[in-house]
Amino acid sequence: MIAGVQAYADEVRAGAYPEAAHTYSMPAEEAARLQELLEGR
Repeated sequence: MIAGVQAYADEVRAGAYPEAAHTYSMPAEEAARLQELLEGR
């Protein structure tokens, strides 16, 4: 388990993780609406 955490930390430090395949995006309009809701508007 320690080796796995060390490998993860190494990948993060090296910029190898996360890649685009490990993320998701939100349309700008949807993000703006979410921000409005979080701010209580």
